[in-house]
Amino acid sequence: MVRKLFLKKMSGNPGDHSARGRDRKSIIKKICAVLLCAWILIALCACGGSSAGSAGSSGGSGSQTDTAGVNKAAGSNDADAADPSDAGQEAGTIIIGSKDFTENEIVAEIYALALEDAGFTVERRMNIASSVIHTSLVSGEVELYPEYTGTGLLSILQMDLITDPKKVYETVRNAYEEQFGITWLDYAPANDGQGIFVSRRVSDEYGIRTISDLQANASEIRFASQGEFDEREDGIPGLEKVYGPFAWKSSRVYDNGLKYQVVENDEADAAPAYTTEGRLVETDKFVLLEDDKQVWPPYNIAPVVRGFGINHSEIFTRKGLSPGVSFPRILGIECVGEIAETTDPVRLPVGQKVISIMGEMGRAFDGGYAEYTLLPNEQICPVETDLDWKTLAALPETYYTAYGSLLNLRIGESTADGKIDSRAESTADGKTDSNTDGRTDRTTTGCKAPRILVRGATSGVGVAFLRLL
Repeated sequence: MVRKLFLKKMSGNPGDHSARGRDRKSIIKKICAVLLCAWILIALCACGGSSAGSAGSSGGSGSQTDTAGVNKAAGSNDADAADPSDAGQEAGTIIIGSKDFTENEIVAEIYALALEDAGFTVERRMNIASSVIHTSLVSGEVELYPEYTGTGLLSILQMDLITDPKKVYETVRNAYEEQFGITWLDYAPANDGQGIFVSRRVSDEYGIRTISDLQANASEIRFASQGEFDEREDGIPGLEKVYGPFAWKSSRVYDNGLKYQVVENDEADAAPAYTTEGRLVETDKFVLLEDDKQVWPPYNIAPVVRGFGINHSEIFTRKGLSPGVSFPRILGIECVGEIAETTDPVRLPVGQKVISIMGEMGRAFDGGYAEYTLLPNEQICPVETDLDWKTLAALPETYYTAYGSLLNLRIGESTADGKIDSRAESTADGKTDSNTDGRTDRTTTGCKAPRILVRGATSGVGVAFLRLL
């Protein structure tokens, strides 16, 4: 009889089961590929491995099953999944957000449609204020939204101006990863820059063609503000650092969607704009001013992703293409956590940190995306570590991959002629060499002390491989 226990799945920090994140890895690569079609559309108009294991709370199934000798205990939340597309929906749903203006909503919708077409379940949370959407991403209220490189540089990171698009992107990508654990996918060629426009009448009357001209004539200008623009670093504060103060004749806050209307109706003379907005082509009515002192960086658009991961096989399972998987079922082929209840208090006492991987998780019984997972004792590996949950969550698959590679080398295995088949580059000194491209060289020699060349030895799998040697 298979003995079993509850495994409490952790979500980044002990006791925190509210986050929806499934810590990053291959899903970011999958999103890159899926969103390639989105990039094509955006440009015309103006992102295999498994989860790192920090799973969110999806609630275990309350159904009574008896699969592979593992009984699912009652008492946890009922799972409502009635078909493969709904299975583990909370853990498998990508929450896409957008800012509160039309272009960003359209791009976010393109992301959503592309991901749905690839088999992902998407929840839309559109029209979030630009000033709070980054906080929503960090907190997990959304998991992906379209952001602009210049906004990330100046408004979020509050860094100095950079004008080279590639350097801006590299700067924000690295800083977001380090400070927030957020990933920037590849940026689109479309550059939706910040700008200010004035009415054609005002431009002609005062000779205003540049922002320097606007600043010099500010006392004659009625400014239609959006509120946020007066406070954001890439708004009035940034402009005044370079151009000097803007002493407007008047300044009133209008809804962003009304700015062209109020300028056209002569209720205001100037307003902030994004440089790809469609009405700017009406040059008989509006004049987009030149940023002649180059205050604003490029604003290339890209998806920013709160890291999470999903194994490629799970996509097939969600489509009902995995034989032997019955629904409802919560997926997830690996997990880290702590023991909540146990039938082996000696080896696996309550509170013990543990790791588990594969072994029919997410197939015969609920897997790592569940808040509580019922697993056979023999599948549980207790660990003693001071690592944080996020780091610990990266270990199961890393070491599993390294261990499989080590077994495939068949080091020390005898051949028919009595020689040792090391299947690795070997010398007599038994040393281990390292390189950098992630593969292991394998050659057959007769040396009893193999010398193994590990390419990519500084990668997670490479380090794990060396530790196992």
